[in-house]
Amino acid sequence: MTTPVQPLPKPTPVGPAPKGGKSPGAAPVDRSDDPDVRLMIRVRDGDPDAFTALVERFHADILGLADRTLRDRSTAEDVVQETFLRVYKAREGYQATAAVRTWIYRIAVNLCVSEIRTRKRRKTVLLGGLRREADDDAGAGLDPADDRAPAPSSRLEDEELAAVVRAALEDLPENQRVAMILSKFHDMPYKDIGDTLDMTPMAVKSLLARARATMRDRLPRQALDLE
Repeated sequence: MTTPVQPLPKPTPVGPAPKGGKSPGAAPVDRSDDPDVRLMIRVRDGDPDAFTALVERFHADILGLADRTLRDRSTAEDVVQETFLRVYKAREGYQATAAVRTWIYRIAVNLCVSEIRTRKRRKTVLLGGLRREADDDAGAGLDPADDRAPAPSSRLEDEELAAVVRAALEDLPENQRVAMILSKFHDMPYKDIGDTLDMTPMAVKSLLARARATMRDRLPRQALDLE
């Protein structure tokens, strides 16, 4: 995966109000009692074992985020590697007022959005490939005369439903797609999603409402577990 070189994200909230309407001038919060923050402080101070522990702590979550956002495992793994590389490069500037989880997620989200935009520029269409794979797999290895085989109609319905949900998610605008994934699959509250996407909690709530409304218009009733 080729990702344009970008400035390293700053892990401290001090500075001008970010876009999304956050209030300026808020006093930094000391998070030094947070175990993740204590771990990141050890990383900042040069403890190699701490960085290994940090990667182990967040690897699965970041891989899941990237995989669901990009629908490409290999590219998702590249995003994970680049995310932790950027964390390591930025470690010396870390302050205990920055929430580690949302900082790492923000780096990964920025990389995912960059990849999505690169795909759009290249007019890469992955959905057609996913559909072709589903068509190729439908009925593969099944003997129509074998009573033990799952009912073809049931199996195809499940595959088709999953494909429809993926398609509806992929058709959302970038920020809505990421917000839905963070909310649905990573159980993030509005505040943490807002910190990750540089938005207020109210803006996140509105963003998710628009995303859910769009998906409800496109999905069958049995796929509407969006809350």
